[in-house]
Parts: sequence; structure tokens; C-alpha cells
Amino acid sequence: VIDELLVEENMRVLLYVKDRTGCKILHALKAYSSYHTFPVMRKYLDGVCASGLNEARLGFYEFKKEVHTFGAAYPERDIKGIVRFSDVVIFNSFNQLERFSREVKRRGKQVGIRVNPGYSEVKTKMYDPCAPNSRLGVNHEIFEREYPKYKGVIDGIHFHAMCEQN
Repeated sequence: VIDELLVEENMRVLLYVKDRTGCKILHALKAYSSYHTFPVMRKYLDGVCASGLNEARLGFYEFKKEVHTFGAAYPERDIKGIVRFSDVVIFNSFNQLERFSREVKRRGKQVGIRVNPGYSEVKTKMYDPCAPNSRLGVNHEIFEREYPKYKGVIDGIHFHAMCEQN
């Protein structure tokens, strides 16, 4: 059972944040994908964050606003569909960026890269982007060194360092 009044109350809190900061707020489909509540949510939010092809498709058809897709890895067979349904595709490495960014740009979409900030308060090592040998984003020192080569390609950066922080 989902109480739409509570969903709308939560959306008003997010609208309050948006109005005071000028930020965009995206709904994470990985956390909650009950599309029956999307009509209420889309009145307040800017779009969705998808983690792959199926979520990007869901966001495109059901949320009907911006779709930002991030995946730790993209299967070659999915990239054209991901680009089709996404407004922004965020890559986890310069290798991914090198392999797939031309297709994203060719379709007039935006390219992002996930940067590992080197700081985390996450207690669960599995989710800690800064754990030893983490593959969750480009290490910030490597980003600083490599970014100049991709300055005209990268439209934005993505940080994810606050997982499981209430």
C-alpha cells in the first residue's frame, strides 16, 4: 500500500530544497520504481536517475522528464538503447568515456563522468567509493590529470559519496 498523500508531502519537501538552491532533483529508480506514483512525483522533480537500459526506458516512457543514466559498466549491446532513452549518460571511467562518448554526442546528448572524491563516511565497505581498489568512479587525481584531454567532451561530473547516510 502506498499513500500518495505522503509521497506528495515528500515531494513538497524536495520542491522546497529546489526553490532555495536552484538545484535539480532526480528520482533514483534503483531505490524506488513504482511508476504508479510517477504522475504525483513528476510535478515536483526534474527527472530520474537510471542505472541501465531498463530503468532508462522506464524513466523515458513513464516519468516523461529528464533521464540521467549512470552505470558502473555498460554492456556494448545496451549502449544505443541507453543513449536513445537518456538525456545524460554518465561514465564510470575514462575507458568507458573513450568507447561510448562519441555515440552520446552524435545523438545530441550530454556526457558526464563519475569522479571518486577521495572522501567518504560510508561504513559499509561494499558501498564505499573510497575503499581500497574501488572501481566506483575515476580517482580525483586521475581525473585532474586526464580531464584536459576530454574538456570538450565532458559536460558535467557526478559524485556519489553519501550512500546509506540517512
